[in-house]
Amino acid sequence: MNWLSSLPLQLVLVFGTVGISFIGGCQFGQHRIEAKWGAERSAQAIDAARQSQRVVDTNLRQDQINQEISNEFRKQQAALASIRPVVCDGRIGLRINPDGEDSPVPEVPGATASAAPTRSDTLPAPQGDAGAVSCEQLSKDAAQTTLMLVEIQRWLQKQDAVEP
Repeated sequence: MNWLSSLPLQLVLVFGTVGISFIGGCQFGQHRIEAKWGAERSAQAIDAARQSQRVVDTNLRQDQINQEISNEFRKQQAALASIRPVVCDGRIGLRINPDGEDSPVPEVPGATASAAPTRSDTLPAPQGDAGAVSCEQLSKDAAQTTLMLVEIQRWLQKQDAVEP
């Protein structure tokens, strides 16, 4: 009978020990989970910062490329403005390097030997523009357009080089 009288005390001690162990395990587990969550949040913040920095670096590089292309285009446009059309063998061409030196402007092909045949469905030019466009103006416009296309191609090549 002696052991029956101490049974409730033993049960209280066993359940108390189990309860304290359970609460301690919960506390320990909670601290581990919070530490993992903190590490995960830190890793996400670092990844976000790296991605933001990559975007900023890419934008800066693209702005730099745009500025370089714009500066070079302005320089070549100024050189193009000094070029005079030349009539040679009945054809209109451009004098790229009048002094025989290398020109900063890319070579522009001369005019073709003959004009393309007229189309049967041509549209009449507006009366206000008919006399305003001369061969000299067309030659300058063609050279300007060629220069723009060359610069656009260079810009695209540089942009492709920046993209990973």
